[in-house]
Amino acid sequence: MKTKYFTSPLVIMVLVVSCKTETRYPKEIARLDSLYKAIESAEAEYLKGDTTGITAMGENISKNIGFVQENYKDTMDFKTALLVSNYHGILKPINQFGEKKKEIEEESVYAKKQIKGLSHDLANNLLANDSAEAYMESEEEAVIELIKSLDIMKTGLKHIREKYQTLNPGIDSLVNILKQSPTKPEKAG
Repeated sequence: MKTKYFTSPLVIMVLVVSCKTETRYPKEIARLDSLYKAIESAEAEYLKGDTTGITAMGENISKNIGFVQENYKDTMDFKTALLVSNYHGILKPINQFGEKKKEIEEESVYAKKQIKGLSHDLANNLLANDSAEAYMESEEEAVIELIKSLDIMKTGLKHIREKYQTLNPGIDSLVNILKQSPTKPEKAG
């Protein structure tokens, strides 16, 4: 008699497991997997750009500009003024980068969550046949936009770094001259 009670739950469990239907959306699930991988690949490329170093650049620019403003007591010649102005101009994109970085990271987390949710729904046939393609198109468009944003950020980071590396030696020279003599320097940059 004990065997009947043990066998019945086992048989029911096997029947329930074997009754699971196949998904109607294997191609869509594969597309979603590709989209997820595309986001991760774009994120990895973006993160190669040392996004944390940008903050240190901004702090260094602020420190140097503050020092120059405090210690350069006379009118600057055009070349020096242009150098200082261009160098100071790097701060705006650095600040925008910090704001945009957080926004894009949040979008990325959200997009991956949406993809996983849609994949789950498709795998379990939870969507109506006519709505699956609309959801797929929506997710694909969102991922394309996210990847474009990540690429723009990566390119922007590269340009910020290049401009900083070009202008920083001239500012360092000006700062060193000012440290030696707090009066108007003869040549800077």
